[in-house]
Amino acid sequence: MPLYVNGKNINIGRTAENYATSAAAILTEDPGRPSGFYWIRTTNGMASAQQIWCDMESGNATTGKGFMRFWWHGTFEQDGRQPPSWYAADVFANADLSTDTAPTTNFRGYYRIPSGVTPSFLLVKGWSGHINRNTPQYNGFYRKLPYCIWQFDDSNSTALRVRQSMQSGTDHNSSGDNWQPIVNESRNSSFPYANNDYWYYHNKHGGGYRSMHLDDDSGWHNTAFGAGVDGSGGTGVDCFSGQSGSEQRAYYDLVLFWK
Repeated sequence: MPLYVNGKNINIGRTAENYATSAAAILTEDPGRPSGFYWIRTTNGMASAQQIWCDMESGNATTGKGFMRFWWHGTFEQDGRQPPSWYAADVFANADLSTDTAPTTNFRGYYRIPSGVTPSFLLVKGWSGHINRNTPQYNGFYRKLPYCIWQFDDSNSTALRVRQSMQSGTDHNSSGDNWQPIVNESRNSSFPYANNDYWYYHNKHGGGYRSMHLDDDSGWHNTAFGAGVDGSGGTGVDCFSGQSGSEQRAYYDLVLFWK
């Protein structure tokens, strides 16, 4: 139940009955809340409250803080586990995040941004052959992955297509405007290697399901982030990578958040 201190609901998000509508709403009521699993139910697009991993630390003055996880391959930040395999399936097939039966323990969850929200930012966290994970434990939640943040802007054709795929499951396979991150904490001083102007959410390179990929030409080099089957035939995920060693791998981590 709510517990009000100085007019603030400091227990918000701690139970299903006292769910929050966003991670940012939790920080408004309790600014010191650490990253972790909290009960969230957006105004529309979620049938019920769900425990969602909320990143309360990434971001800056422009983006603010309080990002919510909707897609993940790997739980490195939660338990240090390396993904055991790639699950060959449409990467944005599942519309309702609240239907996950074990959100705090599943090593993967391929969902969309809830349909009833207007996302402003996309936080992408992960590691690949071009960057390393941070190994020390951090505040009891183990480790912090490198990240970048993109701003959703419907006047940018690539940003619009990415949002449509991630939120509505819209199939896209085309080039458009250059869409670069506004926050770069990738720990890769060479990233981005090229324009990020080609987005596909499409059964492009085989596998029998739709994969996703943001880069400069729909291949597999100079990848901002991707999951599924890439142009080299590699399966898994990739992010913040350049030329050599940029293929997607099942044992990499990739995690997507919205705000």
